[in-house]
Amino acid sequence: MEKRYTENPEAYNLYLQGRYLLDEVAPEAVTKSRAYFEQAIAKDSDYALAHAGLADSYTYAWINELEPPDRAIPKAREEAQKAIQLDNSAGEGHISLGIIKLVFDWDWSGAEQELRRGSELSANSPYVRHWYAHYLECTGRMPQANARLLELIDADPLSPMLIEDVFQEYIWTHQWSLALQTFERLAPLYPNDPTALRWLPLLYERLGRPPWRSCRLFLSRSTSANS
Repeated sequence: MEKRYTENPEAYNLYLQGRYLLDEVAPEAVTKSRAYFEQAIAKDSDYALAHAGLADSYTYAWINELEPPDRAIPKAREEAQKAIQLDNSAGEGHISLGIIKLVFDWDWSGAEQELRRGSELSANSPYVRHWYAHYLECTGRMPQANARLLELIDADPLSPMLIEDVFQEYIWTHQWSLALQTFERLAPLYPNDPTALRWLPLLYERLGRPPWRSCRLFLSRSTSANS
Protein backbone atom coordinates (compact mmCIF):
# COMPACT_ATOMS: atom_id res chain seq x y z
CA MET A 1 0.00 0.00 0.00
CA GLU A 2 1.23 3.45 -0.89
CA LYS A 3 1.83 5.60 2.17
CA ARG A 4 -0.36 8.66 2.77
CA TYR A 5 1.64 11.69 3.76
CA THR A 6 -1.40 13.79 4.70
CA GLU A 7 -4.99 13.01 5.64
CA ASN A 8 -6.10 16.42 4.35
CA PRO A 9 -7.27 16.15 0.71
CA GLU A 10 -7.10 19.92 0.23
CA ALA A 11 -3.45 19.95 1.30
CA TYR A 12 -2.73 17.08 -1.06
CA ASN A 13 -4.38 18.81 -4.03
CA LEU A 14 -2.54 22.06 -3.30
CA TYR A 15 0.74 20.15 -3.15
CA LEU A 16 0.05 18.52 -6.53
CA GLN A 17 -0.69 21.91 -8.09
CA GLY A 18 2.57 23.26 -6.73
CA ARG A 19 4.51 20.32 -8.17
CA TYR A 20 2.76 20.75 -11.52
CA LEU A 21 3.89 24.37 -11.71
CA LEU A 22 7.48 23.51 -10.81
CA ASP A 23 7.51 21.01 -13.66
CA GLU A 24 6.56 23.70 -16.18
CA VAL A 25 10.14 25.06 -16.21
CA ALA A 26 8.95 28.66 -16.78
CA PRO A 27 10.37 31.10 -14.18
CA GLU A 28 6.97 32.66 -13.49
CA ALA A 29 5.59 29.21 -12.63
CA VAL A 30 8.23 28.83 -9.90
CA THR A 31 6.91 31.90 -8.14
CA LYS A 32 3.31 30.71 -8.42
CA SER A 33 4.17 27.26 -7.07
CA ARG A 34 5.30 28.67 -3.75
CA ALA A 35 1.84 29.94 -2.91
CA TYR A 36 0.38 26.45 -3.36
CA PHE A 37 2.98 24.83 -1.10
CA GLU A 38 2.41 27.50 1.55
CA GLN A 39 -1.35 26.93 1.37
CA ALA A 40 -0.81 23.17 1.69
CA ILE A 41 1.28 23.73 4.82
CA ALA A 42 -1.42 26.04 6.19
CA LYS A 43 -3.88 23.15 5.80
CA ASP A 44 -1.49 20.60 7.35
CA SER A 45 1.63 21.99 9.01
CA ASP A 46 3.07 18.47 9.40
CA TYR A 47 2.86 17.67 5.69
CA ALA A 48 6.48 16.77 4.93
CA LEU A 49 6.07 16.71 1.15
CA ALA A 50 4.67 20.24 1.10
CA HIS A 51 7.71 21.47 3.06
CA ALA A 52 9.97 19.71 0.54
CA GLY A 53 8.05 21.36 -2.30
CA LEU A 54 8.44 24.75 -0.65
CA ALA A 55 12.16 24.09 -0.31
CA ASP A 56 12.37 23.33 -4.01
CA SER A 57 10.46 26.47 -4.94
CA TYR A 58 13.13 28.53 -3.14
CA THR A 59 15.98 26.57 -4.73
CA TYR A 60 14.47 26.86 -8.21
CA ALA A 61 13.94 30.60 -7.64
CA TRP A 62 17.69 30.94 -7.07
CA ILE A 63 18.50 28.71 -10.07
CA ASN A 64 16.27 30.89 -12.28
CA GLU A 65 17.85 34.07 -10.83
CA LEU A 66 14.54 35.21 -9.39
CA GLU A 67 15.97 35.61 -5.89
CA PRO A 68 19.49 36.11 -4.53
CA PRO A 69 21.13 33.10 -2.85
CA ASP A 70 21.39 34.78 0.56
CA ARG A 71 17.59 34.96 0.69
CA ALA A 72 16.50 31.83 -1.19
CA ILE A 73 18.98 29.15 -0.08
CA PRO A 74 18.65 29.53 3.72
CA LYS A 75 14.86 29.26 3.32
CA ALA A 76 15.24 26.24 1.05
CA ARG A 77 17.59 24.52 3.47
CA GLU A 78 15.30 25.23 6.43
CA GLU A 79 12.27 23.76 4.66
CA ALA A 80 14.18 20.70 3.43
CA GLN A 81 15.44 19.97 6.93
CA LYS A 82 11.92 20.51 8.27
CA ALA A 83 10.59 17.94 5.79
CA ILE A 84 13.17 15.38 6.94
CA GLN A 85 12.44 16.14 10.58
CA LEU A 86 8.71 15.61 10.04
CA ASP A 87 9.12 12.36 8.12
CA ASN A 88 12.57 10.87 7.70
CA SER A 89 11.07 8.03 5.66
CA ALA A 90 9.89 10.35 2.84
CA GLY A 91 12.38 10.59 0.01
CA GLU A 92 11.29 14.07 -1.07
CA GLY A 93 12.88 15.87 1.89
CA HIS A 94 16.19 14.11 1.34
CA ILE A 95 16.07 14.97 -2.36
CA SER A 96 15.36 18.65 -1.59
CA LEU A 97 18.38 18.80 0.70
CA GLY A 98 20.44 16.85 -1.82
CA ILE A 99 19.61 19.37 -4.54
CA ILE A 100 20.96 22.20 -2.37
CA LYS A 101 24.13 20.26 -1.63
CA LEU A 102 24.53 19.47 -5.33
CA VAL A 103 23.83 22.78 -7.08
CA PHE A 104 24.74 25.30 -4.36
CA ASP A 105 27.14 23.74 -1.85
CA TRP A 106 28.99 21.56 -4.39
CA ASP A 107 29.14 19.01 -1.60
CA TRP A 108 29.37 15.92 -3.80
CA SER A 109 29.52 13.33 -1.03
CA GLY A 110 26.72 15.01 0.92
CA ALA A 111 24.62 15.31 -2.23
CA GLU A 112 25.19 11.66 -3.08
CA GLN A 113 24.17 10.58 0.42
CA GLU A 114 20.90 12.56 0.40
CA LEU A 115 19.95 11.87 -3.22
CA ARG A 116 20.67 8.18 -2.95
CA ARG A 117 18.70 8.00 0.29
CA GLY A 118 15.78 9.82 -1.32
CA SER A 119 15.88 7.47 -4.29
CA GLU A 120 15.82 4.43 -2.01
CA LEU A 121 12.90 5.74 0.06
CA SER A 122 10.69 7.01 -2.79
CA ALA A 123 11.77 4.92 -5.75
CA ASN A 124 8.42 5.36 -7.52
CA SER A 125 8.34 9.16 -7.28
CA PRO A 126 9.01 10.78 -10.69
CA TYR A 127 10.38 13.86 -8.94
CA VAL A 128 12.84 11.80 -6.89
CA ARG A 129 13.95 9.75 -9.88
CA HIS A 130 14.36 12.93 -11.93
CA TRP A 131 16.77 14.53 -9.48
CA TYR A 132 18.74 11.35 -8.99
CA ALA A 133 19.24 11.39 -12.76
CA HIS A 134 20.54 14.97 -12.38
CA TYR A 135 23.04 13.71 -9.83
CA LEU A 136 24.23 11.07 -12.29
CA GLU A 137 24.63 13.86 -14.89
CA CYS A 138 26.70 16.01 -12.60
CA THR A 139 29.00 13.12 -11.74
CA GLY A 140 29.64 12.35 -15.39
CA ARG A 141 27.48 9.23 -15.71
CA MET A 142 25.61 10.45 -18.78
CA PRO A 143 24.41 7.09 -20.22
CA GLN A 144 22.87 6.05 -16.89
CA ALA A 145 21.31 9.48 -16.40
CA ASN A 146 19.86 9.54 -19.89
CA ALA A 147 18.42 6.04 -19.53
CA ARG A 148 16.61 7.10 -16.35
CA LEU A 149 15.28 10.28 -17.97
CA LEU A 150 13.99 8.40 -21.00
CA GLU A 151 12.15 6.00 -18.68
CA LEU A 152 10.52 8.99 -16.99
CA ILE A 153 9.49 10.54 -20.31
CA ASP A 154 7.83 7.27 -21.30
CA ALA A 155 5.76 7.56 -18.12
CA ASP A 156 5.14 11.32 -18.50
CA PRO A 157 5.55 12.34 -22.17
CA LEU A 158 4.15 15.84 -21.61
CA SER A 159 6.67 17.00 -18.98
CA PRO A 160 8.65 20.00 -20.35
CA MET A 161 11.26 19.68 -17.61
CA LEU A 162 12.06 16.06 -18.39
CA ILE A 163 12.20 16.64 -22.14
CA GLU A 164 14.42 19.68 -21.64
CA ASP A 165 16.82 17.59 -19.57
CA VAL A 166 17.06 14.91 -22.27
CA PHE A 167 17.60 17.64 -24.87
CA GLN A 168 20.52 19.02 -22.87
CA GLU A 169 21.94 15.51 -22.41
CA TYR A 170 22.09 15.06 -26.18
CA ILE A 171 23.67 18.50 -26.61
CA TRP A 172 26.37 17.76 -24.02
CA THR A 173 27.15 14.39 -25.60
CA HIS A 174 27.09 15.84 -29.14
CA GLN A 175 24.21 13.66 -30.33
CA TRP A 176 22.88 16.39 -32.58
CA SER A 177 20.18 14.53 -34.50
CA LEU A 178 18.67 13.12 -31.30
CA ALA A 179 18.85 16.60 -29.76
CA LEU A 180 16.84 18.02 -32.65
CA GLN A 181 14.24 15.26 -32.35
CA THR A 182 13.92 16.00 -28.63
CA PHE A 183 13.65 19.75 -29.25
CA GLU A 184 10.81 19.09 -31.69
CA ARG A 185 8.96 17.36 -28.82
CA LEU A 186 9.70 20.21 -26.43
CA ALA A 187 8.82 23.21 -28.62
CA PRO A 188 5.04 22.60 -28.80
CA LEU A 189 4.91 22.23 -25.00
CA TYR A 190 7.15 25.20 -24.16
CA PRO A 191 8.13 27.17 -27.29
CA ASN A 192 9.90 29.92 -25.34
CA ASP A 193 12.08 27.66 -23.18
CA PRO A 194 15.18 29.88 -22.67
CA THR A 195 17.50 26.93 -22.06
CA ALA A 196 16.53 25.17 -25.27
CA LEU A 197 16.59 28.37 -27.33
CA ARG A 198 20.08 29.17 -26.05
CA TRP A 199 21.37 25.90 -27.50
CA LEU A 200 19.33 25.94 -30.70
CA PRO A 201 21.77 27.99 -32.87
CA LEU A 202 24.65 25.66 -31.95
CA LEU A 203 22.48 22.65 -32.70
CA TYR A 204 21.61 23.85 -36.19
CA GLU A 205 25.22 24.83 -36.83
CA ARG A 206 26.42 21.32 -35.92
CA LEU A 207 23.79 19.85 -38.22
CA GLY A 208 25.15 21.96 -41.09
CA ARG A 209 22.16 24.28 -41.35
CA PRO A 210 22.15 28.10 -41.34
CA PRO A 211 21.56 28.63 -37.59
CA TRP A 212 19.53 31.81 -37.37
CA ARG A 213 17.39 31.23 -40.47
CA SER A 214 16.63 27.67 -39.31
CA CYS A 215 15.77 28.87 -35.82
CA ARG A 216 13.36 31.54 -37.08
CA LEU A 217 11.70 29.08 -39.46
CA PHE A 218 11.26 26.41 -36.78
CA LEU A 219 9.97 28.81 -34.14
CA SER A 220 7.51 30.45 -36.55
CA ARG A 221 6.09 27.01 -37.37
CA SER A 222 5.96 26.06 -33.68
CA THR A 223 4.16 29.30 -32.78
CA SER A 224 1.65 28.78 -35.59
CA ALA A 225 0.97 25.23 -34.40
CA ASN A 226 0.30 26.48 -30.86
CA SER A 227 -2.03 29.29 -31.90
